[in-house]
Amino acid sequence: MTTEQDKSFSTKDVSLQLNVGTSTLRKWAISMEKHGYVFTKNTNQRRAFTEEDITALEYIQQLIQKEHFSLTNAAKVVVTRFKNQAAESETPAVQEESDLAERTAQRYNMLLNEMLRNTMDQNEKLERHEQLLNQITEQISTSDQKSAEREQLLLDTIKRLTEEDKPKKTWWNVASWFR
Repeated sequence: MTTEQDKSFSTKDVSLQLNVGTSTLRKWAISMEKHGYVFTKNTNQRRAFTEEDITALEYIQQLIQKEHFSLTNAAKVVVTRFKNQAAESETPAVQEESDLAERTAQRYNMLLNEMLRNTMDQNEKLERHEQLLNQITEQISTSDQKSAEREQLLLDTIKRLTEEDKPKKTWWNVASWFR
């Protein structure tokens, strides 16, 4: 065994250390590999986990179990965080895959930023619409108040004019009713 393999751990060892099943550990590792993480393999092409790998796996465990991330999103975060460590030992073919994963991550980040900007723009438009709605509501309220005042003034004027047109009752007009 080489010194690197002396520092490596089997799937079973790591699963016991993390207190997860071996199948769960394999799923996490496969997901991380899909997003560009590179694990060291032994002569039988089995993963030989290093201390750095275990740290990354502990982090993915925290994201999934405590932060409730999906496996895919947790793997993306872990690969992004631990990419520099994994990239040091990569072969050229793996480096190309990492470059592709990095470009994909950059594009993903650009899309997220664009979505964020669009959301912020929509929020600003919504705020402006709310301000306009408040102004219109205020104008309608003012208009309704003025209409009510005009209506009352008209009613008062009509009442006053109606009272002026009535003949005044005097005692002689009342006496003529009895004749």
